[in-house]
Amino acid sequence: SGVGGVIYLYLNDKLSLRRKRSQVAGYLKGVAYPSVATSAAIMGVVGSLYSLLLDAMTMVRNFLPLSPDLPLELMWRAMAVSLVAISLTCALLVYLIEGSSRAHLLLHLGLMLLTSMVLFYATATGTKALLESMTSHLSRIRSMW
Repeated sequence: SGVGGVIYLYLNDKLSLRRKRSQVAGYLKGVAYPSVATSAAIMGVVGSLYSLLLDAMTMVRNFLPLSPDLPLELMWRAMAVSLVAISLTCALLVYLIEGSSRAHLLLHLGLMLLTSMVLFYATATGTKALLESMTSHLSRIRSMW
């Protein structure tokens, strides 16, 4: 009964720790996925606004040489690299807290990358279409130059 009680207490503690670890991993997943999605959506909106800014600056470039020198493609690449870094960091955090297999790490990384890139593309495309419809007169002015 003494050895059985010790084994019971040991296993009970291990199960309790496993449950707590599972709860913390669940909470972390509940924070990681929305934060990856939110950062992707914000970067998509910022990229669209920067694209509109560059379009407007091409019209004024002859008069004001103070246009931004950062090309749009470099901005998109920097945002994509930062989204990959954010997704990788969040997936590693979930993996380290969960303590599961590398397949779960790849699953979380793939889901976070898919979520972030789809939201980035959707918000960038949607915001750009919305801004172009609101500023359609800019294309008419640009055609006069």
